[in-house]
Amino acid sequence: MAEKVTCPKCNTINQSDDVFCLECGRPLRGVSTLQLSPKEIFSGADTQPLAKTASFLPRPEKAIFGDRFIGSQLVHSDDLQFGYLVSEMVDGNTPRIMKCTNPECGAVHVPFDDSPEIFCTSCNSPLSDSNLVLVLFESQSLIFGDSADLADLRLSHGGVRAPTAFFKESVAGEDRYCLVIPYVQPLLSKIETNDIYKWGAHLADAVGYLHQNGVTFKGGISQDTFSRENGKMVLSNFHKSLIVDTVNDKMQSSDIQALARVLYKWLTGRTQFSRDHGLPSIVNDVFETALQSKGFNSADEFAESFEKAADFATTFHPVDHKIGRLTDVGIIRTLNEDSLFTLQLDRFLESTPVPMGVYVVADGMGGHSAGEVASGLIVNKIAELARLDSIADVASAADNDHCQWIIKAMQEANKAVYDMAKSLGSDMGSTCVMAVADGNRVCIGNVGDSRAYLINDQGIERLTTDHSLVERLIESGQITREEARRHPQRNVIYRTMGDKGKVFPINFRNHNNP
Repeated sequence: MAEKVTCPKCNTINQSDDVFCLECGRPLRGVSTLQLSPKEIFSGADTQPLAKTASFLPRPEKAIFGDRFIGSQLVHSDDLQFGYLVSEMVDGNTPRIMKCTNPECGAVHVPFDDSPEIFCTSCNSPLSDSNLVLVLFESQSLIFGDSADLADLRLSHGGVRAPTAFFKESVAGEDRYCLVIPYVQPLLSKIETNDIYKWGAHLADAVGYLHQNGVTFKGGISQDTFSRENGKMVLSNFHKSLIVDTVNDKMQSSDIQALARVLYKWLTGRTQFSRDHGLPSIVNDVFETALQSKGFNSADEFAESFEKAADFATTFHPVDHKIGRLTDVGIIRTLNEDSLFTLQLDRFLESTPVPMGVYVVADGMGGHSAGEVASGLIVNKIAELARLDSIADVASAADNDHCQWIIKAMQEANKAVYDMAKSLGSDMGSTCVMAVADGNRVCIGNVGDSRAYLINDQGIERLTTDHSLVERLIESGQITREEARRHPQRNVIYRTMGDKGKVFPINFRNHNNP
């Protein structure tokens, strides 16, 4: 006869092959858990870690929580809490938590009474009655803040995945607090630009929905507030949420500004706003209003403005490229050391013009020997690469590939100048600015103080940053741009083509800026 095992906690007699006590859930021979970072699913409240007592141990597989949820897997364990994958354990006559069948929405609906919703209150699509995978977090202390009370609000919005249940129960005579949330996944390390434009207004609409239901955020919204679900972004982390009678104007403004700051960082990689050359003007205008100007009166107003800007940014606007070329020796020197190269392809896609071109200007260093040779080497090398790499392949490449091709072309052109200068014992050099324009999108790279400008109805805007001494002095606040015009060292540049074996151009993408 197999030997029985007595639980040291509650003295229940268990079978010899039992790992957990059938009565209190205490491990009988140790426990093996899957360790995950809290941010994988849920970030706990800002609370000092608890000293885990001998009785606060994870429950066994298929444990029952609150007479409603059954566990399937332990997915998180730390000094604050345990996290389990759970599902509802209800009969066919009991309303269950349901989910919208529309993948663009996916709102979660918690039943109010015995007559649950049949259609989504967010998008009117049918609701699925299939058993949802949920996550239950369990703690010995009430660490969940106002997020625990969100379950009572029964929030249902396509961009919100709020807690669906909260309860307290006793396990082996000790209280345990349980918070249930929909299962979501962490954001990817790189968020695609099109996804930001696609879901940004939806997230703003979700913030407006929360405001209507008296929910705001202490300290504002951060990147950790968001998760992903089936390819879309949702608000899911509510450990900094705050429930109030009325979300006042100051609270709304703070949340809208925080959301705009997150979206701007996703699009540009920067935390401090300044008009970004890689964004269309209409997108810059939205962020400027949200982050530096009067702000938006409501999340709905921000959502409407961002949606219009996103539509422009993701819609192709037909353009035609017209090339004009002019080079002049100037009024001081007698030798023209400039070289330029243009190559244009005319494409028509479904009767829509989508021209593509490569444009290069190189300015040989005045005062250096053979500056005209250096600039000529650069344009010849880039022309050769355009032929060898097949300009048709460059034309069909993604935007980021255009930038990578510019970096490759400028590196090889730099090496050609560097190798010749070294073999001749010369100090030849050149500046360079080049662009690959694809329809109304352009990627630009520059070395030295040769520049690219955007000229339109709004005026003239410089798109590149000089590798010059005065530019650094301006950036550090030591001189003004007006003072730079008269500075005695205004012609000193610190990066040129051919000066070193490798060169690092400044480059960026400029989308949809006709």
